[in-house]
Amino acid sequence: MNAKFRNWYRALSAMLLTMLGFSSCDNVMGNEYLYGCPTTTFQVKGCITAEDGTPIEGIKAVVGIDYNKDGSSIYHEDSAYTDRQGNYTIDHQYSGEDFDNKLLKILLEDVDGEAKGGSFANDTIKGDELTIEKTGDGDGRWIVGSYAVTANKKLKKKQ
Repeated sequence: MNAKFRNWYRALSAMLLTMLGFSSCDNVMGNEYLYGCPTTTFQVKGCITAEDGTPIEGIKAVVGIDYNKDGSSIYHEDSAYTDRQGNYTIDHQYSGEDFDNKLLKILLEDVDGEAKGGSFANDTIKGDELTIEKTGDGDGRWIVGSYAVTANKKLKKKQ
C-alpha cells in the first residue's frame, strides 16, 4: 500500500509541476513573459598609436565592462591585438539592457615590451573618449540593438 501511494503521489506531483511550468510562460494581461537576459551586440574598433602618431603593433586591447558603474569592479570580456597599422577590432555581446559609455572601458596593455616599437605604458579608453553609434534596432524584447564603438588612443612610452 505504501508503494502504491508513493507512485500516485509522484504522478500527481509531476502533473502539477508540469502545469505550473506551462502557465508561467503564458501571456498574462498583454505581457509576454520569457526566460533570458536582454542582450546588446557591439563592435569596438580603434587605432593605437605612439604620441608621435606612429602605429603600434602588438598592443592588447581588452573590452572591460564596469557593472557597478563606479570603476570598482571591471569584468574583462573579449580582447584583440593591434596589427601593423595599430588597428584592432573586437566583436562583443553584452548581457544587459542599459549599455552606455559609462559601462564600457577598453584596457590597453603592451604585452611584448620592446619587441614592436618600444615599451608603452598601459592605459584605458573610457567615457567621453569613446564614440558610440547605434547601428541596428533590437526586436523590442530581448535583443536591445547593436552599436559601433570607436576607441582610439595615443600611448606614452614607459620611462
